[in-house]
Amino acid sequence: MVYATAHVTQFTDVGWHYLPVGAGSGSLPGGGFYATLVDPATSDFTLTVVKIDESHAPCTRPHLPNFNVSSEEVTFKLDASMKAPAQLSVWYSNFEMVSPVVFEKRPDIDVGQEGTFSLSVPVGSFFTVSTIKDAAKGVNFKPPPSSIQFPLPFESDMEDVEPSQEAKYFADQIGAFEVHYETGQSGNKVRKCSRSLWVFLRVDAAAAQCVRWCPPFPSDGATTGATAP
Repeated sequence: MVYATAHVTQFTDVGWHYLPVGAGSGSLPGGGFYATLVDPATSDFTLTVVKIDESHAPCTRPHLPNFNVSSEEVTFKLDASMKAPAQLSVWYSNFEMVSPVVFEKRPDIDVGQEGTFSLSVPVGSFFTVSTIKDAAKGVNFKPPPSSIQFPLPFESDMEDVEPSQEAKYFADQIGAFEVHYETGQSGNKVRKCSRSLWVFLRVDAAAAQCVRWCPPFPSDGATTGATAP
């Protein structure tokens, strides 16, 4: 996951824009997709090309329709407005191979006089083709200073939280939690705000591992407070 992210983050910066589908981004003929990000302040750009097999995409949400992919040779033609240099940097990964290729620097690719270049794109591949030349793998940076440890055990009655806001130190990942006050009830309650059954089941399972509800988790999906063991 780290190096899949690096295929984008090492070749772009804050303020870059995706080009729209049909004008720099789109689908590959044999399945998969390509996307281009551009720097509006310079002529730098980054093209990512991805071809993932359906068997390696079960966790995509929402679920994808059934699809097929196949290896292919793809030719890209850059518009003259891209002002492409004679060569572009190429990095490659394939996470579906028995021995995965992970963020590997490939030889720079030549751009033809008409702005064209070709890639052989196998199933499972992730290419980055970019004007950015200073990407690196495995560079050791100075470690950040140690952070203050979270004070455990932690306990809160949520009474200092405004209604419809997240409780302090909560980090929602599957579903959403908010603090609400209900007339006739004692104190604020943390309530699940998503009504999707799938999310209910997954959130309950995840929360049970790290949060002890006080009192025991009620049937209406709310609680008066939470204590971390």
